[in-house]
Amino acid sequence: MPVLLWGPLDERPEPNGARLRDTHRSCFPPEMDNTEREARYNGWQKAVRQALTH
Repeated sequence: MPVLLWGPLDERPEPNGARLRDTHRSCFPPEMDNTEREARYNGWQKAVRQALTH
């Protein structure tokens, strides 16, 4: 099931390709500790289950 995460629209990348912000990367950044990652993922799973049953 595809799920779209909504966030603010990012600014256009700089001419050299650099970005000032990457909204979707900030949802689960690589440097996030596993405890926080699991908490966010569990919340995401709960929201998807609720969306499918209502």
